[in-house]
Amino acid sequence: MNTLFKEAINAVEEINEKMFDQAEEGSSCQYILLEMKTTGDIIIIEFCGIQIWNSEEDEREFHDSTNILPPQPGSYEPIRTYLNRQINELVKYISKISL
Repeated sequence: MNTLFKEAINAVEEINEKMFDQAEEGSSCQYILLEMKTTGDIIIIEFCGIQIWNSEEDEREFHDSTNILPPQPGSYEPIRTYLNRQINELVKYISKISL
């Protein structure tokens, strides 16, 4: 199992646990969770059926060695950080819908 897959599965698990814990018991919100899918080569993460990240078109912020501690040759922000931001943006957008 490669490190990107491990990072993705850990992020999904941690975020799902946090969302489940925050939902009211018996609420349908307990079932609004991230889903992780893979084709074997590509990792896809969805929230409410909407793709918010995939490993082929990784849109996480890239940090050069001067922006992160400890300094590294260059790396992406953690997947969990990216997913949290994407979920918050999606929830903010959805909350504006009025029917």
